[in-house]
Amino acid sequence: MHPHVTDIIPRLWWDGHKGAARHEGVTLDLRAAPRLGALHLVEIDFAPAMRVGQIRESAQAWREMTRAESQAAMALLQQISAAAHAAANTTPT
Repeated sequence: MHPHVTDIIPRLWWDGHKGAARHEGVTLDLRAAPRLGALHLVEIDFAPAMRVGQIRESAQAWREMTRAESQAAMALLQQISAAAHAAANTTPT
């Protein structure tokens, strides 16, 4: 069985109750909202390969992510995958 493209592209999402961070062959189930600087995220959907980058802060509507927010989300994905690969002594895919 082949993975779906959406199963292998970088993605960070949180729906207010659950979420996941996926990058370079690593998928981490999230139990709390990801932290991007001082933002109080209620929801996020970040999939740069699909040109998706939206967040919702506390008591706010969905909005497009700024360039800085997108860079912070990508940096978080890279940190998570690097830590997982280092712990498992593997190389990124």
